[in-house]
Amino acid sequence: MSGLKIETGGVGLSIDVFLYSDMYRDIEVYVKHPTFYNTCFTQRVVRFKGAKQIKLLLPFTPKNGVFVIARDYKSKEPVKIVKHKLSHLDTKIRALPKGNKYLNEFIQHAFNFCLRASFLPTGYYNSKNIRIHYIDKLTQKNKDGITVDTNSPARVNSATKIIEGSKDFFAPRTVSGRFAIICHEFAHVYMNNVASSEIEADRNAAMIYLGLGFPRADLINVWADTYKMFDTKQNRNRLNRYMQYVRDFDGM
Repeated sequence: MSGLKIETGGVGLSIDVFLYSDMYRDIEVYVKHPTFYNTCFTQRVVRFKGAKQIKLLLPFTPKNGVFVIARDYKSKEPVKIVKHKLSHLDTKIRALPKGNKYLNEFIQHAFNFCLRASFLPTGYYNSKNIRIHYIDKLTQKNKDGITVDTNSPARVNSATKIIEGSKDFFAPRTVSGRFAIICHEFAHVYMNNVASSEIEADRNAAMIYLGLGFPRADLINVWADTYKMFDTKQNRNRLNRYMQYVRDFDGM
């Protein structure tokens, strides 16, 4: 596999990747951790012919840099990167809520968890106040009282504030997508005015995620994947409203 090694210095940055294709193809561009197994920070799949510029946003990077990979999405054949450009990451830090004493701790702990979620064993991953229980697959009791698997990617217990994450869902996702899901669960119990409100948690999670400079594409993709598993008219309407909120977000 061909790849472009980017020296990041361990700081957040924006990478513009310039590609060229002589025919219409679905091209996958993603940012890979240099050593961690199955760890992709962000991913884009775009169909184009000719020249194409793709912007990759990385709020957090490892000190030993990252690999940028471009390949044909169907055949997996490498695609040549014509050139690339590094620039300052545009964040919306002003959007982050002021005075939340758990937020900074959460951001660091949750990102470190999400960075390693593809290979971490199941179990508890705790910081001082933020507790994450990593489970192979989340379960619930059905109407007959029988414990069954659920497709839910994550949930949080409002009493204990323990966040439960499904390894079955998290492992194949991008680091950015995992972080978006964890932000939603954190928002329920540490940010919402009404803890049970899904819409409020959606928006608070987006506020953290987009405020830090994470890419919209991964956020929309992971939300769409989640809603596909719970496809109802009500959820479609909720997803459409949420996507509009994400597109319009300016950090104010």
